[in-house]
Amino acid sequence: MKSKSLIWVMAEVFLLCLFIAIGPVSAAGTVIEQGATVFIGEGSLDVTHALNKAQGSPLNGIPPITTIGWWASPWDVGITSPTREIDIGPSYKNLFIGPPVFVDSEGYGYLGNWYVVDMSHQAVGNPVFTVAGTVIEQGMTVFIGEGSLDVTHALNTAQGSPLNGIPPITTIGWWASPAMVDITTPNREIDIGPIYKNLFIGPPVFVDTEGYGYLGNWYVLDMSHQAVGNPVFTVAAPITNVPTTVKIIPKTINQGSKGYFLAFVTLPEVYKGSTIDIKTVSCSGAPAVRMMNLKIFPRVVGFVFRTNEVKGLEVGKKVSLNVKGKLKNQEIMYTFSGSDTVRVIRKTGWQPDDIKDVSKFSDDQLFKKYST
Repeated sequence: MKSKSLIWVMAEVFLLCLFIAIGPVSAAGTVIEQGATVFIGEGSLDVTHALNKAQGSPLNGIPPITTIGWWASPWDVGITSPTREIDIGPSYKNLFIGPPVFVDSEGYGYLGNWYVVDMSHQAVGNPVFTVAGTVIEQGMTVFIGEGSLDVTHALNTAQGSPLNGIPPITTIGWWASPAMVDITTPNREIDIGPIYKNLFIGPPVFVDTEGYGYLGNWYVLDMSHQAVGNPVFTVAAPITNVPTTVKIIPKTINQGSKGYFLAFVTLPEVYKGSTIDIKTVSCSGAPAVRMMNLKIFPRVVGFVFRTNEVKGLEVGKKVSLNVKGKLKNQEIMYTFSGSDTVRVIRKTGWQPDDIKDVSKFSDDQLFKKYST
């Protein structure tokens, strides 16, 4: 069926967000040798050997160059500057093969060979490693928001073709009603030939312009627009929150005042720049009355709430206030939430921590004044 898409990006993206938040870990990563294939979603990879071997340096030493590059066309290697270039120096012992380095903002992976890049932006030696999409077998469930999927196996198995060959048919279709498969032509039909090794389960192919996903079974289609074999894969969209970090200011909420409190919500890197509808945002029952978009920190969104509108707080106690709302990213709707702990008082008159007025300050001024 076609369901409203309050939907989930792949678990590996959230692992990346956690990695960004906490920094490198001390545990040894999986050692990757030069020329190995690594897959989108893999993490904790130690590419020291691969970097050094490509440069002819001692295998276990500190790599002289940690900048790597990728060319969209293999024919341009050594001729043009790379399409994608990045210094992995801070993370080469604990590398995550995912966004934002190896997957773009639209969910497509930078697949293929990655090289060490010198000061003149040219490739050094043979590839450090090759990035490949996550392999999807026939009948697997894929989720809205997942990207860099290689569905070669799934397409070929559905058609009885050699598993790793070029799929004879790359057109797939979806029926709104499973009962109508092979009775009518599909409601949705698309040729994924150009992208079947790097498929993104999102708009415009798998999500419509209103944010609704084409959920359920997708089949290979023959020339007569009928299903071939069993489903290639099933598209699903569980409802899950985007993980956020919330900081509430002040730490003492005075419900006896008519002042305000602020909540600064830090979004994962892949969601910065998302569109948030302020009408969907609340904090423990209090609706947001202002939203702050911070130019200096695009991942941080601030909200203003009235202290006397928060519901169900016990005076004299430390309580957890939960901020929640909805955001749209890449034309897909998600929910987000996060919480912070505050102390609750109810005293008449203004207290030292009370925020009396927010109307005189710009968004950035409010952030600078109250975020520290």
